[in-house]
Amino acid sequence: KHLTVVTYSKAVETSLEAAKELSGVGIELEVINLRTLRPLDEQTIVQSVAKTNHLVTVEQGWPHCGIGSEICARIVESETFYHLDSSPMRITAVDIPMPYANSLEVATLPQASDIIHTVKKILGLFDHIHTKYIVVISTKTELRQPTVSPLVFLRKLS
Repeated sequence: KHLTVVTYSKAVETSLEAAKELSGVGIELEVINLRTLRPLDEQTIVQSVAKTNHLVTVEQGWPHCGIGSEICARIVESETFYHLDSSPMRITAVDIPMPYANSLEVATLPQASDIIHTVKKILGLFDHIHTKYIVVISTKTELRQPTVSPLVFLRKLS
């Protein structure tokens, strides 16, 4: 196994889809499905990370205060840190209010392609970093400060 992916809920399906696609090019993922967040099965995560030497967390929540950040913190603060060959990475939803339109929701939530890209980046299979989307925040220039609720748009890069 090349890399540990820790995930839960709907993101398990997305992670397994990415694992299947990556297995076609010889990269094996160990996907851990967290069935409970409290108590957290820390022992399973630690054993897997010690075996694979890499960690990625995947969740559909926002990056701020998510379970992925807690898992990364626990790994970095433990002896397992010394097994890591690279920094732990988190894959989360885009840090914007969740849109109602299905097409924008798909663009906001982690997809299998995001996991594949991150895995290849961690394993050194990319020479450059490719950004899929940028977040543009619209502000009113006459106020010289952002509005209380900025308008946020996702623009796909060409």
